[in-house]
Amino acid sequence: MRIGRRVLAAAWLVFAICGVAIGQGISADPLIGQLEYTQFSNLQPNEAWLLLDQAEYWAVPLTYPMDYYASVQTSSKAVFLSSLHDLIDAHESFDYSTQETPDDSEFEVDTWDIVALADAYPDAPSYVIDLYLNGVFERQDKGVTFARHYDREHSWPKSLGFSSESSPAYTDCHHLFAAYSRYNSSRSNKPYGSCPEGTCKPTEENLSRGGESSCCRGCTHVWQPWEGRRGDVARAMFYMAVRYEGDIAKEPDLELTDDLSQIGTCSAWRTQDTAYMGLLSVLLEWHEADPVDDLERRRNTVIFLFQGNRNPFVDHPEWVTEFYASSD
Repeated sequence: MRIGRRVLAAAWLVFAICGVAIGQGISADPLIGQLEYTQFSNLQPNEAWLLLDQAEYWAVPLTYPMDYYASVQTSSKAVFLSSLHDLIDAHESFDYSTQETPDDSEFEVDTWDIVALADAYPDAPSYVIDLYLNGVFERQDKGVTFARHYDREHSWPKSLGFSSESSPAYTDCHHLFAAYSRYNSSRSNKPYGSCPEGTCKPTEENLSRGGESSCCRGCTHVWQPWEGRRGDVARAMFYMAVRYEGDIAKEPDLELTDDLSQIGTCSAWRTQDTAYMGLLSVLLEWHEADPVDDLERRRNTVIFLFQGNRNPFVDHPEWVTEFYASSD
């Protein structure tokens, strides 16, 4: 589907004005009516763009359709993994970037667009809030950068299992986040882990939170998001490990581990059939310490309306413990 740039610009203006008027921090206002999933039922995933782009920020449903998880069984780890993988597998993929020039009159939705909606800043949704700095950035158009800009961060590094844009994992927005370009570059392809005290960079304070230390300086072998987004990152990693089992062409087998020798450190990454990330024990701690909030729930729904699949660990955070505590 192709959409006129002028129409989208006007829609973003309406969207931003509505957002400024109704922004409620990080808690949804129960008095604001929500869009119904039935309003999306006759649309292709990418056609959700116009409806979302003209919607009030908090009008997006914060939970899942009633029967979405009906097929999932949790009687054992093997059954859980198989049924959950089958549910979220083979999602709708979008181009990483579309080929356009600033004077194009129309364009196709790509990951820049989806991330901009998924990571919209609640008090002014024509801006985005990033993962590592907790900073607010003007929305970017198809990679046009400003002096201060954000990138699309592959929270599971693309160098670890899916370096080609033809792989669905490369463009899977459940693990693509807006991230301040300098911090994104510093992170590179390090796995996630706890940083030594005194090795971190500052964050900004937005949405009445932030300001804590974040992100390891130098090559300390691991990268630590600030505490308000650590659970978001952990649940993205759990999603990737279940979604990608290597059972379809061009899809990797992704696994989580505590073994840095399997993951690699800094510039020494291994090339192998199964790609590893971690650190698993730290991600489990972050998941417990930073529970799901409405920003993350809204993000899950926005991506679902494009890709057609959800991150189950956002909807059912209790499944993390159930899955990893199971021994069979």
